[in-house]
Amino acid sequence: MVKTFNKTYEDFMRKFNPEHQVIHCDGIDLDKQHFQIRVDQLTAHLINLGVEKGMGVGYSIINCGDNLPLFIAIARIGAYAVPQFQGIPHVAKSAMFKNAGIVLAVVDGLQADGLKKEADKAGADFKIAVIDNCSDYYSLKGECKSDININDYVIDDPDEDLTLLIASSSGTTGIPKMVKMTQKTIGSEVTVVIEMVTKGRIDINKNSVVNVAFPLSTSVISIIIGTAFSGDTVIYSNDNTPLKFISNIEKWQCNYMCSPPAFYESMLLLKDKQNFDLSSLQVVGAGMDFCSPALLSRLKTMFPNLTKYVNGYGLVETCNVFMHTNVDISGDEITGVSTLTLAESVDNIIEVRNQDGTIVDNGQTGELYIKGSNVVKGYVTQRDDLSGIFVDGWFCTGDIVRKESDKTVTLMGRMKYFIKRGGKSVSPIVVQNAINETEGIQDSGVVGVPHPLFGEMIWAFVVRSLGSEASLKDIKMCCRQILPYYMMPDQVTFIDAIPKKSGVGKVDFEKLKEMAESELKKINFK
Repeated sequence: MVKTFNKTYEDFMRKFNPEHQVIHCDGIDLDKQHFQIRVDQLTAHLINLGVEKGMGVGYSIINCGDNLPLFIAIARIGAYAVPQFQGIPHVAKSAMFKNAGIVLAVVDGLQADGLKKEADKAGADFKIAVIDNCSDYYSLKGECKSDININDYVIDDPDEDLTLLIASSSGTTGIPKMVKMTQKTIGSEVTVVIEMVTKGRIDINKNSVVNVAFPLSTSVISIIIGTAFSGDTVIYSNDNTPLKFISNIEKWQCNYMCSPPAFYESMLLLKDKQNFDLSSLQVVGAGMDFCSPALLSRLKTMFPNLTKYVNGYGLVETCNVFMHTNVDISGDEITGVSTLTLAESVDNIIEVRNQDGTIVDNGQTGELYIKGSNVVKGYVTQRDDLSGIFVDGWFCTGDIVRKESDKTVTLMGRMKYFIKRGGKSVSPIVVQNAINETEGIQDSGVVGVPHPLFGEMIWAFVVRSLGSEASLKDIKMCCRQILPYYMMPDQVTFIDAIPKKSGVGKVDFEKLKEMAESELKKINFK
């Protein structure tokens, strides 16, 4: 049975002793006892500011010791959170907060004046408080000076459909929209994350020390909370640089790290990485995207005892994570990194359907559908362009997968980026992984470009490793050993860097398409 988020928090409080270390963040060290004290302090502050059940609290704060306690404090009084990355312009933040109907916005002192100015322009009437010290605004730092008995307000057993988080998503359509998550959906996600990180440990009975590099003022907060609720100690910093990240691995003897793949790419480029003792690291996890086998192989050269790869899969509409992968990468050959298994601890079910809606057999490909406690009920504002995404409780993910069993699939890529070549569907991920296996190749991006004979041609953009002289011939020879003939790249262009989207650094396929089409025009002109 899936519990509400508040119930999972109570379970966490009962399970671990007061000295259990929950967080290390830039000099703030919270064991369970002091973590709970901080949650209670923030709960009192919110109540003092007039926040009640059903009200919204927006926040945009740097990574600090309060990220996790603030979210929990909001949940405990039955309010809902609207997290926003601090790098978003104030005008966009103000609009999001206004549309989400918040009564309070929590920011740091440096953001407060700018947000207030934009809120006044937009006619938004939410209050503003600061997480740090600032004489011009109410401060949530330290104890609340008002005499408040928080037990009169805390909701230990909330309705499972009570809204807990409103997050922004571009989802399957690419159009920004707001998704409403409930106590039940967030409770389900936390349960899945606990299962994922527990199974990902080298010793399932021994808690990990996990180093993460994400901005926690986003919906990813629920994933990090799930990691903490598993009993792992979470390390993070406001300094999200690769150098700070590996120094924290050495300092705290982390045995587990989790970050976007693009961050790992930057980390591998550090010139002085050999000056750190990284022997404690055994498990690598990814977030927001998948690590290619080639990237994992290069990470193994940096971390001598790296033996396991863990990742979760989902979308914001599925409360971020509902499937996960757990792969032994200790050998020379790394496979199965995109093969995902449905979490066992919650009641989700999946189907893989072809274009006419028929469920496919094992070994066949189709679109992935999910139904269950992880799936949100829909979007905050319904629009015609969003129709057909939620059908009879099913969420259409827009991802193409190969069905391995009723609970296991292999991700092939986004439906809209699949390449149609000569009547066959080609996954850009599969082609990229093959190219990246070529010695001397650091990264690649593959797109389909219109072709009069094939329908679409396969165009690969490739980045060589530093000092490498890998050639087109080398790529062709490697790909022939891995790919069927119809997946072989038709065109290869060497570039300095693969264009990535802002945020977690996913490949910008739209930009690659523009580059290919521009190059094609030049070729045709000649």
